[in-house]
Amino acid sequence: MHTFNQSLKYDRRMHSADIKGSVAYAKALSRVGILTEGEKETLIDGLTAVGKEWEDGIVSINRMTFHWGSVNS
Repeated sequence: MHTFNQSLKYDRRMHSADIKGSVAYAKALSRVGILTEGEKETLIDGLTAVGKEWEDGIVSINRMTFHWGSVNS
């Protein structure tokens, strides 16, 4: 658990850039036909909600939480 939590200090500082990049990627995937317009919007809505949670300080991290930043790491 300690190792998992080590990235949180960076996640807190970089969440906005991570989310902006993920939104841009969703738009690009939609533009080339990999995602539908609806899928793109669903992703953007979810990413926006996560960003608001970070901004509001209500992000809850526990053992079962998947570290979404690790998908492309």
